[in-house]
Formats: sequence, C-alpha cells, structure tokens
Amino acid sequence: LGVPTVVVGSREHTPEASTPGVFGWVVGPATGGAMRASIAVAMARSGEALDASARVEKLEHTLVERRLIEQAKWRLVSTRGMTESEAHSMIQQSARSARRRAVDVAQEILDADPAALG
Repeated sequence: LGVPTVVVGSREHTPEASTPGVFGWVVGPATGGAMRASIAVAMARSGEALDASARVEKLEHTLVERRLIEQAKWRLVSTRGMTESEAHSMIQQSARSARRRAVDVAQEILDADPAALG
C-alpha cells in the first residue's frame, strides 16, 4: 500500500485526495494541530488497510490450499472408487502419519500419475 499520504490544499485538489494511498486531506491553512490530527488519522487508516490486506492474502492462500485438497479428493474418488468422505479421511490420515500438512499430501496426489493411483 505504500506510504500513507495526507493532501494539503484547496477544494480544487479533491481529485488528488481520492487517489489510492491518500488517507487524509487538509483544506485551507495547514496548522500544526490540523496536520497532527490528519497524520494520526492517516496512520491509523493505513494500518487498518495493511491489516485488511494481510487478512485477504491469508484467506486467498487458504482458499488455494482447500482447492488443492478438494482436487486431490476428487482424483482419489475417480481413480480409486472411494467416497468423498473416504478420500478426505485418507488425505488426513496420510498427513498425520507422515507429520505433514494435508495440502502437501494433496499436492503429491495431484502430481502423481493417475494410473499409479488406481
């Protein structure tokens, strides 16, 4: 997200104040108190935006991992004739017994030759 920015200017600077990264806007004379308050708000909003961005990134990563597990599950269903529940249990048990993450086991299943799974 970059450095939080505070725009100091007149009402004509409205377009600049709405650009990404701008977290504050001081109109008229920029007194010390107005600047301190605007900078404090900008820093707080920037922190919130960074936190939200980190949460979104983590959720996207989790979604990718869940998709891999789902794909591996359905690969097992189609190649071994398992039920979805059995395939899920197999991935979980394999991960636990090898002290690995389920997504790593799932990736291994997806990387394997489908004929080898059957």
